[in-house]
Amino acid sequence: RLSESEYRQLAGNLDEVIEVHNRLQIALEDGENLSASSHPSSRYSHMRVGRILLSQGAMIKSAHTTYWGNHPKAVCIFEKYQNVFSKLEVFGYF
Repeated sequence: RLSESEYRQLAGNLDEVIEVHNRLQIALEDGENLSASSHPSSRYSHMRVGRILLSQGAMIKSAHTTYWGNHPKAVCIFEKYQNVFSKLEVFGYF
């Protein structure tokens, strides 16, 4: 059974990564709606996407840097419980 500490290491900052991507999606959709309503045939809509990515880039980078920084620990935990995860896979949980 996973300890609380091991679970936290596996989950890491996944909630932060999801939140950052939700914000990015909303911003991109808002930009798309703005583009469609103001200039349906605008050749410059890619510039809006660039601005959105630049404005949110630091948050995306920070969340992913933390997430991937936890990767070596997660690999160790998965290796420790490899037999358990293999059994779960057989039953269709993964």
